[in-house]
Amino acid sequence: MVPLKQYRRRRRPPTEIKDLTPDILFEIFARVPMKYLLQLTTVCKSYKALIRGHEFRRFHHEKNTMKNAPDYLLVRNRIGGQQRGFSIYSARTFTYDENSGLPRSIDIPMQMQLHDLPLYEYGFTVYGSCNGLLCISLFSLDLDSPLYLYNPSLRKFKQLPRSEFELPQGTSITSQIATGLVTLGFGFHSGKDDYQVVRFVHPNTSFFHAEVYSLKLNSWTPVENVVDPREVDAWFMEGCTCLDGVIYWHLMQRPNMSLISFNMHTSVLGKRTLPYDQLQPVMRPICLQVLHPECLRALHENSVQVSKKSLCLFQVIQRGGHHYCDIWVLKEDTEEKIGRIHLPPHASIAWPLGFSTNGNVAYMVITENQDLPLLVQYVPLLNRIQTVITQISHRPWYVDAYRESLVLLDEI
Repeated sequence: MVPLKQYRRRRRPPTEIKDLTPDILFEIFARVPMKYLLQLTTVCKSYKALIRGHEFRRFHHEKNTMKNAPDYLLVRNRIGGQQRGFSIYSARTFTYDENSGLPRSIDIPMQMQLHDLPLYEYGFTVYGSCNGLLCISLFSLDLDSPLYLYNPSLRKFKQLPRSEFELPQGTSITSQIATGLVTLGFGFHSGKDDYQVVRFVHPNTSFFHAEVYSLKLNSWTPVENVVDPREVDAWFMEGCTCLDGVIYWHLMQRPNMSLISFNMHTSVLGKRTLPYDQLQPVMRPICLQVLHPECLRALHENSVQVSKKSLCLFQVIQRGGHHYCDIWVLKEDTEEKIGRIHLPPHASIAWPLGFSTNGNVAYMVITENQDLPLLVQYVPLLNRIQTVITQISHRPWYVDAYRESLVLLDEI
């Protein structure tokens, strides 16, 4: 038998964190809250290299998307005085989370200037949100509008380089779509692990230009396969959504509604006309949303099995004094109505809706009159609006789920 003193001498000293292998650190860091994860990048070079590495950032993203509910809500609100911006609320308390490390609101950087006037004097909005990264620009776009990608988790802005495209001299701009000269879209190309911004320029019925910005390449590329300009002589409704590498826009084109799509894998633009007898065109409110399988099952009027995300269209209808929102799943070549949200009298909803991925609750803005927009909870299983969360600012309304992200970390 080994004497006690000799046993103590042979016993290994406690393992210190400096002795842990990169694989073990990888697993530990993946479970650390974002606020402290960023602090770890300042501890030493090896921690910084691990956290900024491509594999860790991808693993962190996949782990975040597996959560059943969003951590935060991104809500367009009045930040102070007359300035309007975006607030970030906890999805559980609907107040600012002091421990999150996130900004209370999206601060407009001083360098965001246009014609020597601050950006907030023009108003800005979010044109797309993907994996915690936001595409931001002026609310009223033209060819000179600055474009930004912003990660609230990192408080990191990236200004996109100016495109080399210019309208040919003498190109006319029709009064019908003068304010809709430029349309933006934003999405993630999983095959290339790349975030892309799509920009359409459509000044009249005889001219249409499309180009794509790649975050990985930090450059713009023209799209060769464009649609006939006469096919898109209508209003592109604000906002877009992205599913499986395809970005979708709703085109308000009477007598029918249409979808414009851009496939990031093939760089091909497409158009799909929706059936008039089922989906009658309305100016507002209507929105496109990608929903998770659990959410689709919760909203579906019948018991169904759903295994993948789907592109959905929400349309508010008024009939006989009743207001409701029909929910349609847009499949490859068919449309299926799966459910209906009953709204209070004279109420409407705004785009987009911030659904939790398990379908237990949706966050939306409803309006009973123009002066009282409310952020509320909708419970699909009860088919009713259950909780009024807060009053928010006036048009344009916006609420969406937000998750923390490490995208753009390699640029810090």
